[in-house]
Amino acid sequence: MKIIMLETKQGSPNGIRVETYFKDKEYDIPESLGDVFIGMKVASKIITNVASGIVLANKVTEHDDMEVVPETAAQKKIRKKAEAKRKAEAKRKAEVKALNPNYENKALD
Repeated sequence: MKIIMLETKQGSPNGIRVETYFKDKEYDIPESLGDVFIGMKVASKIITNVASGIVLANKVTEHDDMEVVPETAAQKKIRKKAEAKRKAEAKRKAEVKALNPNYENKALD
């Protein structure tokens, strides 16, 4: 299950190892742990609409896995922040490459 964390929390994906899951980060975790985080309202399930390529960070109801709950203000804020971060990173990469046309750094890509 793919989720995005709304708060930083610790959890165990396998019942043995405890990991920290950080706010605003996306994770692919076991469904049992994802259900716990969603139930605690500290994470939202990420739903990918394959036909349109749209990714939604919303909860799905237990009764119908295709029904999507409207985006909350907190989720919208997280999405906007992630979009701005991606744009800033792309701009930074373009600036570095423009200043150094012969510079090859795989870490930038």
